[in-house]
Amino acid sequence: MIVRLISISVYLLYILTCVYVINSVRAFGDGFLHIFVILSIMNLFDRFVIDEFWVGHTNVWTIPGTEEFKPYINKKDKIMKWTMGTVGFAVMSAILSGIMALILN
Repeated sequence: MIVRLISISVYLLYILTCVYVINSVRAFGDGFLHIFVILSIMNLFDRFVIDEFWVGHTNVWTIPGTEEFKPYINKKDKIMKWTMGTVGFAVMSAILSGIMALILN
């Protein structure tokens, strides 16, 4: 749990640094758009490269004795992950850009 919190904190700090330090964003709307695009690209990478290709089409994630349960991530779970990721990232983008807009203005 501690490793997860540290990882998420570093991840968010990295995104905020990219958007607000490197790109010099100051407005809420611009911040929201930049953060949401970064998170959406990561969501696409996770869905298509990790879930679809790496887990779905390679033997790297094959657990011996569970081959009959493939695919491990079914269509319903993929749709739920995609939807929740998109909605969750929109909410997270709004919260982060709102906080940064208050701090920077």
